[in-house]
Amino acid sequence: MITGWVFESGDTFYNDLREGNVERLYSAAESIISQEYSDQIVIIPIKDTSAVLILFPEPKLMPNCFFAMVIKNDNGYRYITYERTMDTTDSGFVGVVGEWNAKKNHINHGSRTYKKSSEFVAEVLDNKL
Repeated sequence: MITGWVFESGDTFYNDLREGNVERLYSAAESIISQEYSDQIVIIPIKDTSAVLILFPEPKLMPNCFFAMVIKNDNGYRYITYERTMDTTDSGFVGVVGEWNAKKNHINHGSRTYKKSSEFVAEVLDNKL
C-alpha cells in the first residue's frame, strides 16, 4: 500500500508525511491491523535531508517492517524498508534492508543485525545502498 502511495501519488504522499498530514496512513494501518498498531506508528522528517523516517511497532512476523524511509531525489523517490527476517544461519541477523521501486519490484540489500532506527538512517543516508 505504501509503495503505491510513494510512487503513484505524485508528491502528495511525501508532502503529507513531511507536513504531518498522516491520517490516511494511520487509518489504513488501523483498518488492516489495529488501532493499537496505528497508534504506535511515528513519522519523523529527517532534518536537513529530503528523507522521512517511518517507525512501526516492532514486528513479530516477517516480512513486517521495523522502519521505512521515503526519500525524494532528482529521479523521483526511493522507498527503503527494514523488514524482520528469520536468522537461519545463527549469525545474529534481525532484519533485511529492502527497497521497492516504481514498478513495485522488491530489491534485497541483504541482512543486518541492528535494531536501532539510527543505524538504519545512517546506512541509508550515507548512500551505502
